[in-house]
Amino acid sequence: MDHEAQRPPAGSHRFLIVSGFFAPRPGGGAETLRNLLHWIDPSTYRVVTAGRPRGEPETTPIAEARVHRCSWALPFGAKGQQLVQTLQIPLATLRAAWIARRGGCRTIVGVCPDLQFMAVAYLTHRLTGLPLAVYLLDLIDEGGHTGYLGALARWLQRGILKRARVVWTISEATADHIRTALRTPAEALPHCYNEPIAAAPEPAAGTGCSLLFCGNVYDINSAALARVLRAAGRVPGAVAHVVGPNSSETLARIDGGAGDHVKADFLDSRADVLGFMRAQDVLVACLSWPEESWVGVKELATIFPTKLPEYLAQGRPILVHCPEDYYLARFVREHDCGWVVSERSEDAIVRALDEIRRDAGLRRTRCENALATAWRFAGHAIARQFLAGLDGSRGDAARHGALALSRS
Repeated sequence: MDHEAQRPPAGSHRFLIVSGFFAPRPGGGAETLRNLLHWIDPSTYRVVTAGRPRGEPETTPIAEARVHRCSWALPFGAKGQQLVQTLQIPLATLRAAWIARRGGCRTIVGVCPDLQFMAVAYLTHRLTGLPLAVYLLDLIDEGGHTGYLGALARWLQRGILKRARVVWTISEATADHIRTALRTPAEALPHCYNEPIAAAPEPAAGTGCSLLFCGNVYDINSAALARVLRAAGRVPGAVAHVVGPNSSETLARIDGGAGDHVKADFLDSRADVLGFMRAQDVLVACLSWPEESWVGVKELATIFPTKLPEYLAQGRPILVHCPEDYYLARFVREHDCGWVVSERSEDAIVRALDEIRRDAGLRRTRCENALATAWRFAGHAIARQFLAGLDGSRGDAARHGALALSRS
C-alpha cells in the first residue's frame, strides 16, 4: 500500500522549526525531520539551524524548505565547538525571533538533540510570546553534560517542560518517563517511514553473512558496535558494512573497526541507502551499556534508533545488541521482529548470526513480523498527529500570545 494515497490535509498553520540538525546536514535528527516534513507544505514553515562543520558530508536538501543558518561552525575541537555554539545563542535567538515575525509564524517547534538550539527555541518563545512545541529525540538533561553545559541542560529542561504547549517524544518509553518521573504530559510521535512497505519479505539476500550498521557511530553505540564487528570477524566470509557520516579515524578508534572485513562508506541518497539495506543479510542496531557510555542511563534506556523503522520496512533480519531492560530490546522482543543479544558476549552474537543463517523458518517469521511492525511508523498517520498538535498550539496562541502575534 502506498502511503501517498492517504496524505493528510496540507494545513495552513505557519511555524518555525528550531533544530541544530537539518538536511543537508546528515544524522538521525535531520532524517526524522525530513520524513515528517515530507507531508507538510514547505510554504507553511521556516527553519532555523546551525552551520555545517567543515568537512562534514552532505545529504540531499529538502526541496523548497526555507532554511536560515543562525550560527557558525568554526574549526575548533569538540569542546571549543560547544563553547562557540553556546556563545552564539543570544545572536541566534534574536535572528530566530526576527525570522518568526517576518514569516508570520504562530508556533515555535524546538527539536532536540542539539542543546544550544533547544536553548534558542526556548528563548525565542520567551522573547516573542509565541507558543512552544518541542519534539524530543533525546532527553535534554540526560546527555551526560557537565559544567556550564550541565547547568544549561538542567535549566533548559525545567523551563521547556513547564512552558511547552505540546511535548512530543520519539518513543513511548521517553514519553512515559516524562509523564511519570517528570510529571509532564507527553505523547510519542514516532519516526516516519514514508516509502511503500512490501507485503512479504524477499528471499535471503545472500548465501553468506553481510551485515549493515547504518548511522552515526558515537558514544551511545560504539562499544556495543565494536563487539558486533569483532564477532562478525569470527564468521567465515562475513562482511560488516558501516554506512554513515563516520570518519576513518572514528572507526579506527573502535576495537575491531579496522578489520579487513569492515567496510565503511557514506551514501547521500536515501534511495541508495534503502536499496543497500534490502541487499543485506542482517541489519544491526546497538546501544552501549551504561558503564560504557558517558550518556545518562535514562537516555540510553529510552532511545529508539531512528534507523529502526527503516530496517523493519525492508523485511530483513534485524540483530539488536543492547541490555535487556532497554526500550529497544523490549520493543523488538514484544513484536518478535528481530534477534536480541543482551549478553556482553561476542560468542552470543556469533550464535545469533548462526541462527539467522541456518533457521529459515524463524528468519521468515521474524521478517514478516518486521514488515507488519513497520506500519506503526506510517508517515501519513504521524503527520496528522503532528498537525493536530500544532492546531492545539494555535489555540493556546490565541489565549497566551496575542501581543506577539500582533507584532508579527
